[in-house]
Amino acid sequence: WRPLVARAATLEAELHYQKGEYELSEKVGVVAYMQAARWNVWDVAADTANSLAYNVGWELSRSDDGLLWAEHARVALAHAGDPLQLGEARRLSNTAAAMQTKGQVEDAIPLVEKALEINRRSLPEGHPTIAGELNDLAFLLSLANRHEEAKALHQEALAAFEKTYGPVHTDVAMS
Repeated sequence: WRPLVARAATLEAELHYQKGEYELSEKVGVVAYMQAARWNVWDVAADTANSLAYNVGWELSRSDDGLLWAEHARVALAHAGDPLQLGEARRLSNTAAAMQTKGQVEDAIPLVEKALEINRRSLPEGHPTIAGELNDLAFLLSLANRHEEAKALHQEALAAFEKTYGPVHTDVAMS
């Protein structure tokens, strides 16, 4: 069943990513995206393109390629539908990460702010995705020398992560 095959390929790419095998994750992810798009499994294509946008744009520091994958995610989301806009929030965040690798911090900040706004509207208070978005925005604000704003967001993220995961978790440490 093609949707399952496409999803399995996307999960394989994600497993390589989790192991730090970013180049292999990209290679498998590109195949997964192309299969999903060819077979009109647009939700999988959107997820895969979003993952590729971050992996390629941030982890592999190929920002232009990451931005291209973010545009593929935009197209796939248009086909798949995204009623809560959670895919769009992820796309905005991944676009911001790729922009950051290009040194476009000021341009990245509004994208993460918009992603945070969408996530706050669509997810319950204290959700780990919101906390992660708070951390991302705080990091960008720090790079833009807006330290007081960044500190407040880091503290909010820390409280949310501690509530969700307890005091001994890598996301808590990041905050």
